[in-house]
Amino acid sequence: MGFTEAVRTVLKQKYATFSGRASRSEYWWFMLFYGLALLALIIPAFVLAFAFSG
Repeated sequence: MGFTEAVRTVLKQKYATFSGRASRSEYWWFMLFYGLALLALIIPAFVLAFAFSG
């Protein structure tokens, strides 16, 4: 399972499914996506916070 397939599967098919387990590759690819998305949101937030703080 690749990056795009794992993200698509988690977000469209298994988002609210609480039974069963994800495959190891599906879990780690989605964690990579989650980390990159979080980083993409945190960096601009810090830049804006420091720009308007002073």
